[in-house]
Amino acid sequence: MREHSARIKLHEFRAIYRLIGECWERGKDPLAWRQHMLAGLARLSGAQVVLDMQITDLRGADEQLRHALDHGFTDTTQRDGWLRYQQDYASRSDPYLQSYFEQFSRPLMTRRLEEVIPVPLWQHSHHYRDYFAAANLGDRITSVLQLPGGAASSVQLIELFRHRDEQPFAQHTAHLIWLFHHELSVLLGRQLALPETQPLTLPPRLQQILDHLHRGASEKQIARALGISHYTVNHHVQRLYRLFGVHTRSELLCHCQHQGYRPAPDNLGSL
Repeated sequence: MREHSARIKLHEFRAIYRLIGECWERGKDPLAWRQHMLAGLARLSGAQVVLDMQITDLRGADEQLRHALDHGFTDTTQRDGWLRYQQDYASRSDPYLQSYFEQFSRPLMTRRLEEVIPVPLWQHSHHYRDYFAAANLGDRITSVLQLPGGAASSVQLIELFRHRDEQPFAQHTAHLIWLFHHELSVLLGRQLALPETQPLTLPPRLQQILDHLHRGASEKQIARALGISHYTVNHHVQRLYRLFGVHTRSELLCHCQHQGYRPAPDNLGSL
């Protein structure tokens, strides 16, 4: 990909390094810098939806998609398809990703959809119909980086999507994403904290609320257990939604699951 770097214009180089610098400023908080990165990549590439996640035990028996974060879904109907994809562990049998990782033989690889799998073959797969089309996702760019200092089977995956009715990504856009990901790799695990190095921490009251939600308690049950009003519980729940960029309880719990969240065993009162 290096031979293509000359095609990148000066203002694009500046935008890439400005975005990396802005991520660096937020680097101690993995949620903050990753959210900022996704928004910046959307602007840089013209993507409608951008995703960031980690895959552990890549292509192994215990392969897991973890710490998933998204940007750009315009409503819950669109986002539901992607959430179902995660919850069903559909990535393990996704023909696009299977083909992609058969080609993955270097620390960093960035590919457009048509470079990985014939587009008609992908569009006729049930993965596309059941998950991606349901989320209004069309053309895609996938960039996978072997995480520095980690096992070869642990990678960061960044994906960018156009809406189904939008034109495909240009090859030039893939060059931009490759350069960004290449330069970002120098900071990962150093100036940029990775999700697993920073466990999910919340103020004590929000942590209690989240623990109860994880156990399946209703807001009225939580209010009774903690001795506070239903209105106060709802206020804290809305704070959690805003904090994690979600809109529903199911989205919140799915997000926290992929962030490695585990409820504190001694953090619950009697329901």
